[in-house]
Amino acid sequence: MPRANNPTLGNIRCECGLMADVCQAKRGKGRFLYTRCADCGTDQRTGKVQQTRLYYASKWREGVEVVRPPNVPEQQPEEPAPVQVIEPKAEPEPQPKKEPDAEPKKNGNKGGWGLLVAGLAAVVLLPFKGGM
Repeated sequence: MPRANNPTLGNIRCECGLMADVCQAKRGKGRFLYTRCADCGTDQRTGKVQQTRLYYASKWREGVEVVRPPNVPEQQPEEPAPVQVIEPKAEPEPQPKKEPDAEPKKNGNKGGWGLLVAGLAAVVLLPFKGGM
């Protein structure tokens, strides 16, 4: 014998944006609510957050009796403060290494090694020049 669907007790906006029918199971461990959406299909999640949202946010039809699911608090919970997401600081991008120049850099010292070499050559060669 085929089972008849549970009747629609109300409506709620689905995550996809369409209106979904809200129904209540008559079997099982609890009288949990579930939704039927034309796009998303049937959502039978029984978690506390989902059941609380369905119980307090649904627009119920007139004259229907809805049994509070066992995991839904008796009073509607306050809306939690929005969570502030802190973005992690980005690490600085590594700087490209500077390639060494092909020619050595010339410094501003105009005498330097050249002057020293010329002086030593003069000292060494001077006695030979005079003797010839």
